[in-house]
Amino acid sequence: MSQPAFVDSFGPTIPIHPSEPQRVEEPGSVSMLLKSPKAFAQLVAQDRFDLRASSILAATAVGFYAVYGLAMGGFAAGNSLWQATLKTPLVLLGSILLCAPGLYMLRGLTGASLSFRQTVALLSGLACSTSVIMVAFAPVAWLFGISTTNLQFMVILHSVIWGLALGCGLRLLALALPGGPRETQALWVWSGVFLIVSAQMLTYFRPVLGVSPSGAFHEAEKQFFFQHFYASMLGGTSESSDTSTTPLPPPVPSPDPGLAPTAAPSPRAMSN
Repeated sequence: MSQPAFVDSFGPTIPIHPSEPQRVEEPGSVSMLLKSPKAFAQLVAQDRFDLRASSILAATAVGFYAVYGLAMGGFAAGNSLWQATLKTPLVLLGSILLCAPGLYMLRGLTGASLSFRQTVALLSGLACSTSVIMVAFAPVAWLFGISTTNLQFMVILHSVIWGLALGCGLRLLALALPGGPRETQALWVWSGVFLIVSAQMLTYFRPVLGVSPSGAFHEAEKQFFFQHFYASMLGGTSESSDTSTTPLPPPVPSPDPGLAPTAAPSPRAMSN
């Protein structure tokens, strides 16, 4: 008697569906910077991030910076609302543009040059990623701006928010600029220069948390950023005033209260 042949298949009893392809975010979208920063870095490294996508990121950064500036303007209100809305994009985007040649040069000194399109993509990604963090904290800045008059606290609050935003932006920049110790040192040097430039740009467009007494868009007096920060922490204005050279009015003698006032002699008494 022949034994029955085993025709059972050795396949899995539970069907396994093929894995879905990983979703790739659209280049130029904020979601790509937040959810797929490595994909952004790969596109930049392969020089496949076009100028159209970079312009979208730059335009998004301008809008988000303006929203955060509007939240900053709530501290002084009035003309500070529209002035801070304009000054915030000017300060941050101006700092990035001024430091762009330095990034290109430092990258070239390390032996890995960047193309123009790669440089634009990196800087637009940096601007957009920092603006996303800042606009996320804009409601917090607005709340404290309309509910407190403590200038020192507001300066510290905005400095902490800017530090967090810049940290996220530099992280994205480090992912897009892989390399050895030389590249890392070059990035640290550029980050320090960028911090100093942004602080000086903020000093140039001062005041941001208030309105200039002269009504101008920014103060024309030259000042170093550390001096401006020190004056802000003391609660003073950015203008330097020297009271030692201001002439004081001459003292007016006061009558002695113990002496009775004497009447002036009349012309008739003088004639007698």
